[in-house]
Order: sequence, then structure tokens, then C-alpha cells
Amino acid sequence: MKRSYLFKAVGVLIILVLFFALPTTAFAAETQATDDLGQLLDRIPGFSSGQPYVPDIPADLKPGTFYINMFAYEQRVTTDEKFALIVSYAYSGQSVSPAYQPKLKIVLSKEIQYTAFYNEDLEPISGEVSILDSGEQEVTFTLPGPIAAGSIGNIIVAAKLNEDQLNSTSTPTARAEISAASTETAVTDDVVISPIINPSDWMLMLVQDYPSVVPAPGGEVTYGVTLYGNSEENGLDLSNVTIKVAYPEKAEVLDSDGGTVDTENHTVSWDYGSLIAGETAEYILTLRYSTDYYTYAAANTAGKANSVSLSAKASANVSGMEGLFSIAQDLTHGFAAPQLVLGDAKIGSSLDADMYCAGELATYTIYGMENKGNVNYKKAVITVDVPDSLFLQYIDTGNFNMDVNVQIQYLLNSTDGWVDWATVSSLKSTRLKVGDLPFLTPIDKVRWIFTEGNETIKPGFTGKDSVKFGANVIGKYGTDTTVTALVQAASADNVSVSLSNSDVLKVRTILPDDLPAWRQEIVDTAFILQGKVEYYLGGKSYVIGWDDRWGKVQYNSNSGKTEAYGLDCSGFAVWVLINAGFNATEVKNDFGIATYYEWPNCYPVTVDEVLPGDMVFRQPPTAAGMNHVGIVVGHDKNGTLLVAHCAGSYNTVVVTPYDGTFFYMRRPYIYDDK
Repeated sequence: MKRSYLFKAVGVLIILVLFFALPTTAFAAETQATDDLGQLLDRIPGFSSGQPYVPDIPADLKPGTFYINMFAYEQRVTTDEKFALIVSYAYSGQSVSPAYQPKLKIVLSKEIQYTAFYNEDLEPISGEVSILDSGEQEVTFTLPGPIAAGSIGNIIVAAKLNEDQLNSTSTPTARAEISAASTETAVTDDVVISPIINPSDWMLMLVQDYPSVVPAPGGEVTYGVTLYGNSEENGLDLSNVTIKVAYPEKAEVLDSDGGTVDTENHTVSWDYGSLIAGETAEYILTLRYSTDYYTYAAANTAGKANSVSLSAKASANVSGMEGLFSIAQDLTHGFAAPQLVLGDAKIGSSLDADMYCAGELATYTIYGMENKGNVNYKKAVITVDVPDSLFLQYIDTGNFNMDVNVQIQYLLNSTDGWVDWATVSSLKSTRLKVGDLPFLTPIDKVRWIFTEGNETIKPGFTGKDSVKFGANVIGKYGTDTTVTALVQAASADNVSVSLSNSDVLKVRTILPDDLPAWRQEIVDTAFILQGKVEYYLGGKSYVIGWDDRWGKVQYNSNSGKTEAYGLDCSGFAVWVLINAGFNATEVKNDFGIATYYEWPNCYPVTVDEVLPGDMVFRQPPTAAGMNHVGIVVGHDKNGTLLVAHCAGSYNTVVVTPYDGTFFYMRRPYIYDDK
């Protein structure tokens, strides 16, 4: 894609700015087609002033979905007049993966005849054309792909009405849709083009001039009301011209530009008098809306905005024609809900690696915090949960662009209250070390509290330097835990927003890059029963998943004790192979259910040959004393070979170093068929 922006996490209002809002001199008349397009764009209201129409994107655009919008300049045209249809599409910035094999379809009713298609760079493009049973024309464009998250694009259609297909009841329409592999199809509403069959080609436009995006709570909104008279070529003058705009009930008129305000009926009227051909009547209307128009969603969303509608109507006598003619136009736009985001919404927060070995340092980063809305916050809080698999070592407080107060607190456990750690500058990042605190208890949570200082938490507040923490990994191999960052804020009128971002911390051994998938499955399966099944001499299981017998107390004739049923070392190896996908009969017959049989059903490998999934033994079966077997599950960060085994000395399944417990490395013959 030629243009790409990042759509922020939940609650972010995204704006598509049309790329053709350039001076007409920016695309020289190299071809007649480009000239025609330039003339079309030059007629767009606001185009010459650099303020084109700005469509809104839904704040709750879900990951992996498209938004598409189509609109027309102009919507009232004569049969010999060209007009532009503009299709704008966007792919959600919250998407994890790009959109593959994207296609965009434009469907035109038989009354509309296209003359050319252009992309957002105003370059001519072509598509595959087909005629539907309804007589509609369907033009399919294969877009350059894949489309990255946060990307936007435009297709411009230069068109005119097909005079041969028009009659007094015709309603020419156009629509568009966009789709890609593994995404839902997004479809526009029908855009209606109103043909002017009579000699009058006047037009009324109602647009939102300020702000160019959705307004903030309590903010002013200025609208432009423009009546375009008949073209000079048409030569028809207008008389007794009246323009009236109906505005919503809970709005206050701040500026009517000389118009008459009727507060009871909520209208503003202008009597223009006469409008000769080729002239334009222009007014502005400024409103302030009640806060009732702003609604905010519950926790964990950034809020959804209401919308409001206005309608404009113009009436006049047309020279040479009998009767009073009228035209109308409606305008709908939304309101900005408060938006607070975790900086880069595509990332939000992130661990610095996909997986860790026990003992490694993991770094968790929150990519800033940003006030993307239009309200001031009196308080904002970032809270990070530190899971049991991490032992916090330090935090970096972050560097922000406004001088607000920042207080750091920690929580030792859920039953204790928050404890003040430090008050720091928001303009300079500080590293706080846990080792400087007078205790060794693991910290469960840390939070950053932002309040008004020399400056407020106003729109544009953002982190220049990311908030982060470092922690030692102490979790068991094979475990997954969640690290969560939560951002909450409240505005001066106690409107609150909340959003969170989570990442999965995986504790894993180091495996060869080219390890076969079936060996990886053995390793993953070996981790499942860590600390969950007790050691039971003679204990075997051939079931898939959890064996309901485990944990039930019974007399064990092998040990002479009453104890909870579980597995012994060879039984653990058998259960792992069966649950990793090996045939149970093959495992029992060709691998064995005890170390006495498992040893000869394996052959020796060297330390340079051993791979995760291979078996290790304490001694040969002919040696005196009890034997022991385990499964190689990889290395730690220091290169130490690690083994999963069900050990009587631990009374459960554990992962321990090879050295000191095992002395022989062997590979089952049943692996040779893999």
C-alpha cells in the first residue's frame, strides 16, 4: 500500500484523509483523462481551500476486518455532466496479520456509465468487468497485497449518467465491497445519484467545516451551508431563495451567520432573495451540543460515540419554470469518545522474546501511553500484573512529553494495600531497583499514577520513552502465564475509560532449530505432568490425557505402602510417548513398560548425537539396584542438558539436569520409523 497509518487499540477514532486533496496543478494535464479528473475534483466543495470531505471510521473496528465507504461528488447531476465516486477502504490497525489476496468490487446500476478508474495517486487503473443478471455492472479490482494492518486506500470512479437508461422514475445507485482471504466482506450502503431531468441543475451542500474530525464533548462544531446556483451554461436564475437547516434538539446555536433562529422548532433560516446563474450563496452555522450526545462504554473499551443528523433544504423559483422547486441534503457525523491508548496499538505492550529459559531476564515493555481523544484527564493509571513465573528486578518509569505528577506504587500480595515506591519526574525516565527495597517478597503488581502537575493530562500527552520492567524467569519449564498491562483514566466530569493488553510468557528449554515436529511433541507432552502426578512404584497409564486413577489412595504391594496412585519413571516415559502420538500397542510391545525392557529396545547415542525426545538411563538393567529412566527435553541457557522424569526422591514429575542422575543416553528403535 502507498499509504499506511496505525489504528490505535480499542476506542480509537481513525480518520481517512483523501489523498486527492491537492492543488489541481499537482497533477498536470498529461492526458485528457487526467484533465477530466482534475475538473471533477476542482468542483468538490472545500477542495480549493484544502478541506475535502473527511469520512469517519468506526472506533470499534475489529482486528482482521475491513471498513469501506463510498460517496459521490455531486449527487445531483445532469445527464451530460461527469461526476466522481470515491471509494475509501481501511484494514484494521489492530490486525495481527495482513490481508492476503485482497479484492475490491464496485457495482454500478445500469443508469451509471463509468469513464475511467484511478487509484489514490490519481493513476489510471483497470478491473475485470462483468454484467450481472440485474443489469448492474460489476468491476473487480485485484488490489496490491498483502494489505498491512492500518493501511488505507482509495479508488476514484469518473462517471456520467447513461441517458439511454434514464426515465422519470430512475434511481441510479452505486455500491462497493472489499474482501480478502480469511476476512469478512465489508460492504457500503447504496449511494444514490439523483438525475436532473428538468433544466435546473442547482445544488445544496451541507458539510462539517470544523473540526475536520469528530468533535470533542462540549466543543463547537461549524457547518458550511452552500447553495450552488444553476450553471452559467444553463442560464437559469433563482428567485425567492430560502435556505433552512434543521438542527438537533439538544444543540445551542452559537453563530447563525445572520440567519433567523427558531429555538422552538430548532431551525435556522436564511432568505437570500435572487441567485443569478453561476453564483453561490454561502453561510456558516456554529453549534454546541449537550454532553448527552456523548456515551461511553463499560470497562476495557475506549468508548463508543453517538451520532447526530442535520438536514438542509433550499427552495426557490426557477426562471422560465412554473412552481416552487426545492432540494435537500442531510448530514450525519459522530462525536469523539475519550480515548487513551497504549501508545502503538499494533504492539501495545510486549515481551522481548517468544519464550524463556528459567533463570533468564525477561523484559516487558509498555509502548507509551497516549491521550488520543479530545478531553483532559484528571487521573490516568497504568497497572502491570507480575505473574508468579517472574521475579521483578526493576522498572523504568518512562519519559513523557508533559510535566504531570507521576507516582509509582507496588503491591506485594492481593490482601495488602498499595505501597508508595517513588514519586518521579514525567520528563525523565528513572530506573527503580527492587533490590533497593527492604524485603525479598515477590512483587505482584506495579502501577504508575498520573495526575495534574504543572500541566494537565491533555490531548497529545504521550510517552517519549517506553515504560518497562525487567524480571527473572522462575516458572517451571513448559508453563505459560499471562502478563497484563491495564490503562485506566477518568476525565474531569468522571467519565472513565479502560483498556488492557496481554502477552503470554512461555517458559521453555532451548531446542535445536531443525528439531522434527514429532520430537517437539514429545518434549511438550513431557512438561504436562510436572508437579501434578505423584511417584508410584509400578504405576502405569495408557490413557490419553489425565488418568482418573491418579491421586486416589490405595495399597501399593510393590512399595508396601498405602499411597496415592501415580506413575513410576518407566510408566511416565510410556504415557508421554502414547500422548505424543505413538501407537499404544507399539509402545508397550516395542518400547516396553519397564526399564528392564526399555533399555534393550533403545540403542546408544553420544552426547553430540543426543536429541530432545531421546531416553536417558541411570544404569544398565544388569547392574545392581533400581534403574531410572527420563526423557531429554533440551538445554538451559548455560547449555546444561535437561531431563523430564518421574522421580521418587521428588515424589512427582520434575525437570532436572542430566549430570549426576543419569549416565547413559539411548534412542528407542521405534524412532527409526519416523
